[in-house]
Amino acid sequence: MRKLLILTLIFGTLILSGCRDGMTGNTIKLTFPVQMCKWVDVPYQATEEYQEPFMHEDINTTFTTLNDPDTEIAVGEVNVRNVDSETGLFTVTQTFTRPGEEPQTKSTTRYIMSGESVAFQEEFDIVLGEEYNIAFTVESPTKTMTRTVTKTKLEKQCG
Repeated sequence: MRKLLILTLIFGTLILSGCRDGMTGNTIKLTFPVQMCKWVDVPYQATEEYQEPFMHEDINTTFTTLNDPDTEIAVGEVNVRNVDSETGLFTVTQTFTRPGEEPQTKSTTRYIMSGESVAFQEEFDIVLGEEYNIAFTVESPTKTMTRTVTKTKLEKQCG
């Protein structure tokens, strides 16, 4: 019994010393680094697209009444100049109105090259001497443009 107790103490001592020192004689130590982190906005450059209308101007807009023995008509003429750097498809809508009647609308669409002026004409039947009004709108095309913008994104920074 005494031999058993001595052997148990010897093996216990060897086992405990092996756990403490290991096979190489080095002690194993576990450590956990403590990091301080925070979320910050970090700027970056990005390209984004947007739509922009063509640049144009309305010039020499005239509305006249032609008095011909066979026909009596009102002519609306709208001159549009494309002052943009690209050719585009423009639409001019003219609305003819007489007091007490439904308006009449006519539209014409044409390509206009950069720097070019185009006359859009519409004719409306009238009775000589009656009152009328002609109004117009010009719809210009849009083009896709790009620009560089600075945006921010949220990033985690640890130090």
